[in-house]
Amino acid sequence: MGNYRPVSNLSFMSKVDERAVVSRLNDYLAANNLLPRCQSAYRKWHTTEAVMLQVCSDFLKAADT
Repeated sequence: MGNYRPVSNLSFMSKVDERAVVSRLNDYLAANNLLPRCQSAYRKWHTTEAVMLQVCSDFLKAADT
C-alpha cells in the first residue's frame, strides 16, 4: 500500500483522452457546419462577451427598423 503512483496517473490520462476527444469532435462539428452560429460554449475564440455584444447589436438593429 505504499505505492499510489498508478492511481495518481489516472487523472492525467483522463485529461489527455478528453482533450483528444474534444479536439476531434470540434473539428468534425465545424467541418460539417453542425454548430449554431451563436453558440459560444466549447468553441475556441467564442466568448460569452462576444455573444452578448452580438445579441445587443441585433437588438439595436431591430429597434432601428
